[in-house]
Amino acid sequence: MGRKAKRLSREDHARHLMRMREGRTYKKALEIVDAHERDAAEFYAGKNKKMNKWRPLIERVANEYGDGRVSPGLLSSLVYFESSGNSEAKNSDTEAHGLGGLLEGAIAEVLFYRERNRAGREVKEFETQAEEIIESGAIYDPETNLIFATEYLKRLSTKFKGNISHIMAAYN
Repeated sequence: MGRKAKRLSREDHARHLMRMREGRTYKKALEIVDAHERDAAEFYAGKNKKMNKWRPLIERVANEYGDGRVSPGLLSSLVYFESSGNSEAKNSDTEAHGLGGLLEGAIAEVLFYRERNRAGREVKEFETQAEEIIESGAIYDPETNLIFATEYLKRLSTKFKGNISHIMAAYN
């Protein structure tokens, strides 16, 4: 039997998130996302001014491309922890790019699943296209980045049957 997430007050929620942000402990982030899915987008927008400007785009992309499997709250949480709302973010250690902290492999996988005639093909075949998207700077366009992130999260949601812990672990 799964453990039910404890409801936190807004102040405890804020303190907890700030501690997580410093340590980037995704396991705790997942508990918060799970417990506060509905108001996560509002919360993150209030905590980080950079997040505020992305809120309408995050909500539109999640609703348009998430097919009910990627909520605005989940996408907001991801953006907050991956880039703190910085669309030009690039992690030199992991090569994660933009708002969604996308890796080349994730981009290639999204391109692979977009391809209708993929029988007999492998994700590796799409790595060159993924490199081009990164090198051209297109991945730093906020809408493009969020669409890729949403499509990748949607794919992971299908693969892991909606289990947020597994989805986020696989995303990273």
